[in-house]
Amino acid sequence: LEVAEATTPFAPGTAQAFAQAFMRQGGIDSVAAAHLLRSQVVTSAEDLPSLDTPTLVIAGADDNDNGSAEALSQALPNASWARIPGNHMTAVTKPELGTAIAGWLGHF
Repeated sequence: LEVAEATTPFAPGTAQAFAQAFMRQGGIDSVAAAHLLRSQVVTSAEDLPSLDTPTLVIAGADDNDNGSAEALSQALPNASWARIPGNHMTAVTKPELGTAIAGWLGHF
């Protein structure tokens, strides 16, 4: 949200500057992104065990931006876990992302 709402550039080399560049290069509308981010509901760690929807948790091998994806998958009662190459921003560009999703969906 900080990046989406920013009106000035962040210091080069920071995670925020990288996110700004990602948004700019992808043509992402910062106002729309800010609205989307504000709509997300915060779920406490205590509530995670009650979420029994089948879930695939995927993270890049170098993604340490938002805590442990593996720990999240372990806290969800019906979750699977996949690690793919990349970091928080680049993992979405890897073919392994599609492979992991297709493999998980193939179990249904």
